[in-house]
Amino acid sequence: MFHSLRLRLGLCAIVAAAAAAMLPGTASAATLTVCTAGPPTCQFATVSAALAASSDGDTILVGPGSFTGGFTITTDVNLVGSGAASTEVLGGATGVTVSAGADVIIRKLTIIEAGGTGLVNDGTLVVRQSGISQNGSANPDAGGILNWGTLTLNDVAVSHNNGEGAGGMENHGSAVIVGTTFDSNGAAFDAGAILNFGDIVFRNGTMSNNGSQGAGSWNMAGSMTIINSFLSNNSGGNNFGAIANGEFSNGAASLVVRGTTITGTSSFVGAGIANLAAGTASVSDSLIAFNEGRDGGGIYSEGSLTLVNTEVAFNTSDFHGGGIDMADGSLVIRDSSITNNAAESSNGHGGGVEVQQGNAVIARTDVSSNTADNGGGIANRSAGNLTLRFDTIDFNTAVLGGGVLNEGTITRVGTTFTGNVGGDCVGC
Repeated sequence: MFHSLRLRLGLCAIVAAAAAAMLPGTASAATLTVCTAGPPTCQFATVSAALAASSDGDTILVGPGSFTGGFTITTDVNLVGSGAASTEVLGGATGVTVSAGADVIIRKLTIIEAGGTGLVNDGTLVVRQSGISQNGSANPDAGGILNWGTLTLNDVAVSHNNGEGAGGMENHGSAVIVGTTFDSNGAAFDAGAILNFGDIVFRNGTMSNNGSQGAGSWNMAGSMTIINSFLSNNSGGNNFGAIANGEFSNGAASLVVRGTTITGTSSFVGAGIANLAAGTASVSDSLIAFNEGRDGGGIYSEGSLTLVNTEVAFNTSDFHGGGIDMADGSLVIRDSSITNNAAESSNGHGGGVEVQQGNAVIARTDVSSNTADNGGGIANRSAGNLTLRFDTIDFNTAVLGGGVLNEGTITRVGTTFTGNVGGDCVGC
């Protein structure tokens, strides 16, 4: 009897498994193949045909060659090329679109020469070991990537894309970008590399040679975090520099920069970082060097700015704040160095730091070898409230106030002055 019961149970399990196999959506994942020759060499001659035949969980393997773009992915698939240098998705009004609700992985291919945006994501998308290049000839709002969903880029080259608002990428969703390069992207207006309204983490990457008439990258709203990265030669033309944070009339924006170098940028205001009135910015363990602007050669701030363990060096401005121009808001600098910066024009103020108005606290920081006509190291203007705590201010040069020129309110605790030309602390 016991043996008979076990047999009946076993038969029931087999029948149940067979029935489950016949239910919709429970079939095993398939591997579909695409090649330029088409059948019988492979299953499909186009990616769009393979997608039309795909089901959730399938993998589509695409061989070397160029394949027509302009398709939309609606299923949960892995789309895998033969290498970013050998498999191209070419052209289309939009190169590739990922629909809302789709969960997609794209690997080892390049999306290239779409007339509009190269890649539009409304779903959940991971892109690895790929390229997004030379898209946007029809001047779409975003040239390379437009993200409304959840996006991960890992080891991706985003280059030579063009758009009206953003050259490389415009983000309204959530994006994590790792080990990725944004190079030589351009926009008519806002941001050459990245324009952000959502949440972005950019880690272990590079942004170089991106340009627009706004900024290299612009965090207009939402949050942008940049970690262990290198930013060089990005420009905002007649506006801001490598990174702008906030917008004049928009909601708050949050910027975090950690372990990052920002260098070689020229712009009108805030060549390294421009933190606008709606912005909160935190910079730590970073280098801001060899940037050049009219005001704020290294950093310009109207909002809330904190610098910790950061070097601001060899930046130049024409008029205000060779290293840092604090136009308004609040500024805290701790355990940092402000060295070899200059406000170069006649009657320039604040070779190292200018505090035009607002509250500034500088603590345990070396302010040295900076130059300006007024306030070689620091210029605290009439509406400024400056606190110096245990700083070293030495070997700065000015016509008036080599170390510090104070026209406002100043508090000094344990700060030392050495070898400043034009007076250690004039007006103190």
